[in-house]
Amino acid sequence: MISILKHIFILYLLSFWDIAMSADADLELQTSPENFANLQVGDEGEFEIMVINNGPGDAGIGAPTATPIVVSTSIPLIDSSTVDFSINSNVSQECGFGTLIGDPRPGDPVVVIRFFTISELLAGSSITCYGNFVVTRPGNINEVVWGVNNGNPADTDPDNSNNQFVMTFRGFVPQVPTLANYSLLFMVLIFLAYTYFKINILPKKLVYQ
Repeated sequence: MISILKHIFILYLLSFWDIAMSADADLELQTSPENFANLQVGDEGEFEIMVINNGPGDAGIGAPTATPIVVSTSIPLIDSSTVDFSINSNVSQECGFGTLIGDPRPGDPVVVIRFFTISELLAGSSITCYGNFVVTRPGNINEVVWGVNNGNPADTDPDNSNNQFVMTFRGFVPQVPTLANYSLLFMVLIFLAYTYFKINILPKKLVYQ
């Protein structure tokens, strides 16, 4: 009888431990800057991605993997994608970085997945990952969607609406001359023509007279 009660007590403690280790952790994603403009092939830049745990519980505690929180984006290999990403090794940070080649479904393009990894995030805290980008192909506008995912099966995110953030990369757009530009050019041509007439033509007419 004592042995049975002992086993029941142990099972109770284990179930209590599972409940204690599970949490509702609302993860929010923000990027900075949000927009880049006038980019040409070969241009490089830096960006930041912040992951915020709005609580009420901690995220990633007791996860089966060391870095359960992942911030990722996918880049099509044969598409109109114009940018690629890497970790900013010049900045000391707590985020890891990795690359995966996605296994597409039939008919879908092969994608490269770039991702930051985070170990855990206490309620009310945040962590910033620092990255670099490089423009690889010409293009006008390219929107890149970053998303955060908590891989700890014991955690639940009560609000998925703030798990994604869009970064916009705009290519270089040559300035198109406006009507005002043409008017100014026309006035300059008139001025030059008048000056040429006054210096070269008018004195000759006066001499012949």
